[in-house]
Amino acid sequence: MSQYLSQTRIEEQIWLEPSDVSFLRKRISEAESQLESLENQISELTRQRDAKLVDIVACQNVLSPIRRVPLEILAEYLVLVCRP
Repeated sequence: MSQYLSQTRIEEQIWLEPSDVSFLRKRISEAESQLESLENQISELTRQRDAKLVDIVACQNVLSPIRRVPLEILAEYLVLVCRP
């Protein structure tokens, strides 16, 4: 059976013993379980990344230069710009 596992494509017909079939089914089940675990980890990491991106945007918002301009100057600027 090991000669079959090393091939990417099997062209001829093969005959497996019941123990080989059981071994392959167990191997498939384990691989599917590992795949599901990896997908769950990806999901969790994606959620964490999104939360960090929101945190970064909030910090950048606070650091924005417009936040340091006194309201009186900002109001005067808007009055000048909005006049026809």
